[in-house]
Amino acid sequence: MGKLLAIDYGEKNIGTAISNESKKLAFGLVVIDNRSKKYVLEQITEIVEEENINKIIVGLPLGLNNKNTKQTNSVAEFIKVLKTNIEIEVVSIDERFTSTLASKYMKGKKLKEKGELDIKAAQIILQNYLDKINN
Repeated sequence: MGKLLAIDYGEKNIGTAISNESKKLAFGLVVIDNRSKKYVLEQITEIVEEENINKIIVGLPLGLNNKNTKQTNSVAEFIKVLKTNIEIEVVSIDERFTSTLASKYMKGKKLKEKGELDIKAAQIILQNYLDKINN
């Protein structure tokens, strides 16, 4: 059956989240240090293989007026790299406000680990996608 992997791409950190087998719930996974394309691809490939992932969902940060921003273009390039190097479906989903939602959720909580906010943003991206496909 397979699971879904969501990615919240950032220049420094890449948050990830994974679905359960029934594709109903999203769980935060790990943060990947965005040190190089090669390293990131190795980490994502490892997750795909270990977790039996059959689709990757990448949050695409559109501007408020639906125009591309510098970050949008950076994520679009990352999606191209994924599609070229990983042999499963890669789709994007509008991720406007997910980092804001993640920040609100984490407010008042002590961040125990680097990238916790990025993981929470990926989890929100994935849960939004799951809710969309299950309704």
